[in-house]
Amino acid sequence: MKFLQFIKYPESSDELHEFSIKEFLKLCSFYFLAAIAIGIMIAPFASLGLVPPNKNSLLAENFEPLALFFYMVLIGPFFEEAIFRLNLKTNKVNLISSLLIFLGFLAYQFFIKNSVGYLYKITLVFIVVILIFHLKYFVKLNEKKHFKLMFYFSAVAFGFMHVFNFGELTLTTLLLFPLITMPQIIMGFICGYLRINYGFIYGLGFHSIINFIAFTFMILLKS
Repeated sequence: MKFLQFIKYPESSDELHEFSIKEFLKLCSFYFLAAIAIGIMIAPFASLGLVPPNKNSLLAENFEPLALFFYMVLIGPFFEEAIFRLNLKTNKVNLISSLLIFLGFLAYQFFIKNSVGYLYKITLVFIVVILIFHLKYFVKLNEKKHFKLMFYFSAVAFGFMHVFNFGELTLTTLLLFPLITMPQIIMGFICGYLRINYGFIYGLGFHSIINFIAFTFMILLKS
């Protein structure tokens, strides 16, 4: 599969591939098969009480279906893709855009969700990501030479952010974070690949589709 090959630095903003629905469906299938396999690997740790329950499993109980749809399928993917993937093609316009979007995300968390405790966590992750992507504005970083490192860091940071879905960060969740957040890390790689090779909207679309399928299962299990 193409995305498993080494990621190439985008020589220009116009260097995009022709979109392939077949490949898109392959990526979706790969993601869900990987997520199922990871779930099986996590099960023994969960049975021993080493992995706390994922708070996202309670979303269907705390949100009305329409509100949950907007949160999972539209709002969440847009903010996360803008924060973690928009800057994979680094320029000042994307930097400013992602900063403004992030401020909107903070306002949403504070005024709509009242999730004050969550703000410092996502703020820390975002600041680190921004610094990594924009080191060329602070130090003499060869962006082309270090692109792969920044790409991989973005995917792992995106996964790490989701470790907070398992409650407060503990030594156990910290040590297990590469495993328990592996579905999100894989999503980070796939969305990053789509963003670089096809455009931002395709990474966003993949993220939204995956979340929509998860949303559908949540609603079906609730009913």
